[in-house]
Amino acid sequence: MNYPNQFSSIKEKEIKIQTKRLELRPLKETDVSRITELLQDKRISDFAAKIPYPYTENHATIFINYTNNHLNELNFAIILETELIGIIGLIFEPENKMAEIGYWIGSPYWGNGYATEAAKALIDFAFNHLDVNKVHGKVYSHNNASARVLEKVGMVREGFRKKHALHGDEYFDLIEFGIFKQNSKQKNKQNLEQNLNQNLNQNSKQNLEQNLNEQKEQNLNEQNSNQKEQNLKQNSNEQKEEENSNQQNNENKI
Repeated sequence: MNYPNQFSSIKEKEIKIQTKRLELRPLKETDVSRITELLQDKRISDFAAKIPYPYTENHATIFINYTNNHLNELNFAIILETELIGIIGLIFEPENKMAEIGYWIGSPYWGNGYATEAAKALIDFAFNHLDVNKVHGKVYSHNNASARVLEKVGMVREGFRKKHALHGDEYFDLIEFGIFKQNSKQKNKQNLEQNLNQNLNQNSKQNLEQNLNEQKEQNLNEQNSNQKEQNLKQNSNEQKEEENSNQQNNENKI
């Protein structure tokens, strides 16, 4: 299947991508107000070359119409429960079988790993369902949070471009990252093995703690049992001494 037909088919089916906490779904016209609301925070546009500021509903409408009709782009709303919290997407380069990933998360949701979770899911989708051999991304050199996201999903730093991007009236340095399909599979395998080992270690730890607790309980029961036995012996001895004392007193009276 060639690229235009491939992407057109995906958009027609309105494919959704589900993760542990998020859902990635196609953008809708009803997302305009929510997108506009989140992009009132200038910090987001400061880190994103293609997001203007101030951001208006007209900007959001143009963006949604463009992405829904442009065959070389796939953009998804990032949904947490029922709330749109950001956008993530791919721009395809058919001639090289590559795609560039881009994303932003609303500032109220920063620091929760949502960008990493969404990026990992979209990269896996690209490698598993699209004719893509490589996914790459670029960030401003001062955008440390976004760089960490790309590293966490398995990308490696591939290059540094000095004053390569004009944003407003200022040029910024760019850091380029990339991951290949084969490397992604290896990374997933490593993550699977790591999770398995963590689960095994956790189970071993839980079993050890359970055995220790059982041993403590057993020792406590033994101590209680020994204490009871000692108390019985002591009571028995005291009773004998009392009987002997009474007997001695009776003899003295006689």
